[in-house]
Amino acid sequence: MAWKGSRKEFINEFGAYVHEVTRGTGILPGTLIAQLFLESSKAGVVGASKLSQDANNYFGIKCGPNWNGPTYYITTREVFNGKSTYIKACFRQYSNIKESIKDYISFLQNNQRYTTAGVFEAKSVKDQAQALKKAGYATAPGYAQLVYDVYQPYALLIEQQNIKTAGFNIKSILGVFLLAIGATILSNKLKK
Repeated sequence: MAWKGSRKEFINEFGAYVHEVTRGTGILPGTLIAQLFLESSKAGVVGASKLSQDANNYFGIKCGPNWNGPTYYITTREVFNGKSTYIKACFRQYSNIKESIKDYISFLQNNQRYTTAGVFEAKSVKDQAQALKKAGYATAPGYAQLVYDVYQPYALLIEQQNIKTAGFNIKSILGVFLLAIGATILSNKLKK
């Protein structure tokens, strides 16, 4: 069964993971999380959309011509030339939420239009959301502002998850440092 819950539950459960998998990719954790909230929510519950529940697709990523994995067909709303329309479309299907997150990153990295639009050069969630919209990630008008508006109330909590991942590294470094001090002290005592 697919994951679903509140925005805070998602951040607490997967926030550190998102920081880990986005590190060095040019994709900001806040952008990824805000998009996941937008693309997978139903009635305020993250992961409650039919696409998320049935296909573990938390980003609304369509199959495209290069997709060779499992597929899921569903009717979706698109906006073309300012007019809303519904179409039946092929979406990627995943085994779990982490696979969906990893493929989101891969999808962006492997499509030149996102590089051209400046997605990986953006230094803020607002700028990255605008670059994603410019590259054609979503057809909804105002999509970039929506991403930013969803991110804003959770910005601090999202950044706190980075501290959790860094906390493990700091503990490891501190442990090695203390071990080195202990070895030095022991070595000096043995010399006497």
